[in-house]
Amino acid sequence: MFIGNPVATIMRTLPITMPDFEATAVFGRDGEVIASSIPQLCQGRAGADLYAALVGTSEHVAAEIIRGALEIVVICGSQGSTVLARTESAVVMVLTPPTADLEALVQDLRRVARAVDRILSTPWTRWRHRLCHDVAAVP
Repeated sequence: MFIGNPVATIMRTLPITMPDFEATAVFGRDGEVIASSIPQLCQGRAGADLYAALVGTSEHVAAEIIRGALEIVVICGSQGSTVLARTESAVVMVLTPPTADLEALVQDLRRVARAVDRILSTPWTRWRHRLCHDVAAVP
């Protein structure tokens, strides 16, 4: 996570407010990683691109079946669940163990996603986020 990244600050508080999670990430709607506690996402864009595409496909399905705007995508597997919350500017992803209380987690994730969206929608944060990525790209 970038030092001084306000999204990373929110993510560091998640163990207190959301005990049923293993890892979390926030990425832009284009797949760009904004903050992540998942090493695989920090090393490349392939995973984040996949999740961004999944959210895009889910948005299309929600529109086709006339269910309103997409909010949450839940993927349940034998090793646990992946929960994705869409905002206007980002996707917040949480990985959970199989024993997680998904109903409570979804409610908490909606709150976290709104907070992340408020941060990312401010002009200063968008500029700072771009600057962090520019600086990180400098050899």
